[in-house]
Amino acid sequence: MRKIFVVVSLASTLLVAGGYGTVLAGSFLDQFAELLKVHERIKASEAVVQASRERVSISRKEWFPLLSISGNKAKEDRNNVKGTPNTRLNSHEIGLTVTQPVYDFGVRNTSTTIAQSDVIRSELALEQVKQGLLLEAISAHVNLSLNALIDRYARQSVENIKKQANIESARVAKGAGLSTDVLQSKVQLAGAKARYIRSNGTLKQAANRYQAVFNKIPFNFADLEEISIPLVELDKDLDELVKITLDNNIQLAVLDASRQIDKREISLQKSSAWGPKIDIVAERKYKRNVGGTRGAAEETLVKLQLTYDLNLGFSSLNSVNAARLEYVSSDNLFYDARRLIVEAIKTAHSQFNTAKENFRLLEEQAALSSEFLVLARKERKLGKRSLIDVLAGETAEINARSDAAAAQGQVIIAAYSILNLMGILDPKNVVAKNSSSR
Repeated sequence: MRKIFVVVSLASTLLVAGGYGTVLAGSFLDQFAELLKVHERIKASEAVVQASRERVSISRKEWFPLLSISGNKAKEDRNNVKGTPNTRLNSHEIGLTVTQPVYDFGVRNTSTTIAQSDVIRSELALEQVKQGLLLEAISAHVNLSLNALIDRYARQSVENIKKQANIESARVAKGAGLSTDVLQSKVQLAGAKARYIRSNGTLKQAANRYQAVFNKIPFNFADLEEISIPLVELDKDLDELVKITLDNNIQLAVLDASRQIDKREISLQKSSAWGPKIDIVAERKYKRNVGGTRGAAEETLVKLQLTYDLNLGFSSLNSVNAARLEYVSSDNLFYDARRLIVEAIKTAHSQFNTAKENFRLLEEQAALSSEFLVLARKERKLGKRSLIDVLAGETAEINARSDAAAAQGQVIIAAYSILNLMGILDPKNVVAKNSSSR
């Protein structure tokens, strides 16, 4: 067991010494600001936003004139009417056509509106990614910080019980102690070492999660800032929280933007399928030996052109029906998500209040356990307490302090999760301060 403890202690030392990679420096908010610049998820969402803006430019430029250039070179054999000699000529022709759209029954304008709505949707999705990443960063930071604290408690417990065990061994050697007390202290020491091994393993997992989010690791976990409950009022009436959430939740906003796009898509399909197109067309052709006429010729044509394309299988009906069904789908998904988000904010609010009360009681328990242990050690020196009482107090204190630390993390993460659901999770709402006093 002693060898195992030495190995775990060495591993913990290497972990704290920065064995996970790049050393992390700066405050939490500084690190998150840097993360927003380099994180792949953010870059991917920003690229989607830029792409949607490009599609707006594309749709607007559909009103610009279209220039078409054509050319051909051919061998033309022409059998002319009786009395006119047949011709065999090598013909050349170059044509320039400019088509200016005039009216299309709303196709281009609707496409532009859809593209603009898609920009709004992609920007909302980017904000959703930012808020989700911030919640991940907060959770990773809080879990690493508090698991480091729990690991430190476990290590202190091992050291304290080992010290008590050495004292009892010395008393037995002098004939003043009991062998059973020594054995009991060894039993408690083995349990404390097992808890330390578990806490150290949990700490490593928290460090892995932290590095996965930030791609860096702090040199000393004790230097991590302490993130506390946000300043935003969370004890509001539940109905008010639900209203704020429905008004600001990013996921709902994205789904609403999607269904509005699908609704406009119906109009687009109707205009595209059933509306003709009116264009002004200007043509200029340069010919040589074309149409049985020797020599060069030029031709200019300006016309107002109406075009109507109709698929005789009436696929236009299918296109409109498909657009309608897609809108029905997105509309149902929106209201389903709305109901689930109402449930989520109610559950999160309940969990937050439960976690707060649980933390308060566990913090009180930890304080009482600490007071009991101090008194038990004094009474032990006076012979008024057994070693079992002291060791039981030692175990109770470390468990209470560890449980209180874990509960504190649950309260903090629950609070920021509520802000995330409300759609107002922002770095300015994050409360972070130096944890040196902890």
